Amino acid sequence: MALAAGVTTSWAALGIWVAVFPGTLERVFGLEYLFLDHWGVLRLRFEVFTLGTLAALTIIAVAGYLQGRSVRTASPAPH
Repeated sequence: MALAAGVTTSWAALGIWVAVFPGTLERVFGLEYLFLDHWGVLRLRFEVFTLGTLAALTIIAVAGYLQGRSVRTASPAPH
């Protein structure tokens, strides 16, 4: 069971890496990856928008979590 979870987590992490930083694995393996041809924008612009979106979502998630603190502490846990 632990092996399956490890493989699944590793595979998901690899997929996330490739989605956020496309072309980096190709470079590691010595393959050509023409970023501008694939995406139609420069890598810097793509990364700024991608990481900016992830930062905005993280801020929203943390703010929501902090706002819900009073609800989590006031409500009794269901039995």
